[in-house]
Amino acid sequence: MADFQISQEQLDTLLSEVSIEDKMRSQYARTKNTISKMLHRNPTRELLSIKKDLGEYIKALETNAPYSLEFIHSFKANYKSFTRNVLFLTQNYALFEHVVKLENIIGAMFYKIDEDRRRYPRFPLTTDLSLSIDGGTHRLFGSDISSVGVSFFSPVELTIGRRYDICMIPEKEIHLPADVLRTTQIEPLQLNIFRTACAFPNLLPWEQVRDIIKASLATAL
Repeated sequence: MADFQISQEQLDTLLSEVSIEDKMRSQYARTKNTISKMLHRNPTRELLSIKKDLGEYIKALETNAPYSLEFIHSFKANYKSFTRNVLFLTQNYALFEHVVKLENIIGAMFYKIDEDRRRYPRFPLTTDLSLSIDGGTHRLFGSDISSVGVSFFSPVELTIGRRYDICMIPEKEIHLPADVLRTTQIEPLQLNIFRTACAFPNLLPWEQVRDIIKASLATAL
């Protein structure tokens, strides 16, 4: 019989296998490097502030471990506001993708099953996804996954109720048929970025979710 439950011990083992702290530092370096390149082209006050604030978030992670629940909740709420502010100030999709991936890796570091009161817990995704429709291929970037479904950011608005075949990058042999439940366009609207939530036609067992999470974290370089 398929197992749809995930234990904290299983997750901790998985995170230790992929060296989650190293993944976080690597993603921070990539994000900081992207900001530095943008500053070289256009040294604005907003970008300087973003770079400084990002450094403060990483410093807080380094100085507050082990993390209390109060710190985790405060950090996650503040960082989520930070990511949306980055998009609003820069209107740069690539930078937004970097800071969200960093957010998801940090979310994986913080993750505790007993804090996720859903029947099927949602785990942060840190990988790119792809979707081929109408003769074109679109790159998505993941938000979270559970046995029930997956959510991601998309540069195209998908049709609610329609089933799509989502592929993982670079693990393209992993195909996830998923039905679109809702799609929400996020600010600024002119960038056409949609937060999309999908449901799987059948529940994914933990073994498959684990393999997807592991592949996701392995690509977070």
